[in-house]
Amino acid sequence: MDQYNTISMAEPRSRRIQTKQWWKILAYIFMVLLLITTITPFVSLIFASLKGSIDSVVTNAFTPPHTWEWGNYIEAWVTGRFGIYFFNSLLVAVVVTSLGIILGLLVAYSMVILKVPFNPLWLILFTMGLILPEEAIIIPSYFNLHKLGLINTYWALILPQAALSVAFAALFLRPSLLAIPGDLVDSARIDGCNKLSLVGHVIFPLVKPALSSLVVLFFLGTWNDFTIPLVLTFKDELRTLPLGLYLFQTAHRVNVTLQAAGSVIVALPVIVVYLLFQRTFIEGITEGAIKG
Repeated sequence: MDQYNTISMAEPRSRRIQTKQWWKILAYIFMVLLLITTITPFVSLIFASLKGSIDSVVTNAFTPPHTWEWGNYIEAWVTGRFGIYFFNSLLVAVVVTSLGIILGLLVAYSMVILKVPFNPLWLILFTMGLILPEEAIIIPSYFNLHKLGLINTYWALILPQAALSVAFAALFLRPSLLAIPGDLVDSARIDGCNKLSLVGHVIFPLVKPALSSLVVLFFLGTWNDFTIPLVLTFKDELRTLPLGLYLFQTAHRVNVTLQAAGSVIVALPVIVVYLLFQRTFIEGITEGAIKG
């Protein structure tokens, strides 16, 4: 009788184990299909950028080239003036990312640690700032920058994007700062830390993963921004890569290989930045989700 009960209890357990294994197999299959779907367009773009025949790009988009034409990148870089656009994009992305993170950290520190007056009101205002899309503030920004004489300058590209980044950074860092024990902050103050040293020596090391996530998000968003450079700058020497790529593709509609090479040039820096900050980026996103 005991043996029969043992067998009857073991059967449902083995079925549950088999069911879990099947679910794992289905999950792996789904992940592989998702990976193929994600990578295939980029791989085909690289193949297209290295082909020498336009017909081969159109008819065999997913096949590797017979001859690898690395000169397409040089030709696209020179004819598209991507050197100037690359410098502009890099400068704007680095400055906007730095300003957004520094000011956002100080704002979050003021709301959480210093507990500035009217804290809920500031929180509501920053949240409302995130609701407004970029297109809703581009015209007021144009008139304000025009009055200040900043149109067709680097500041026209930097200030609006930095202002948009501060609100997001403050709200993104707020859960991480709320998770810092109050006793730790009090101990640092007793040891002689002033407000700035408290940020640099105590707060900053504890929120590094979240800051790394912001580096990736701000750099990617600034690098890919198209509207602000289009509306607030008219000089060719101030254009960024996305706008330069659009004009380059308009001028080379027939030459698909040069268009593909230009697209790879624009996308490659963002991929490199993500790969460099991949681990800390995922840690920061997960940390914010758990603490939030």
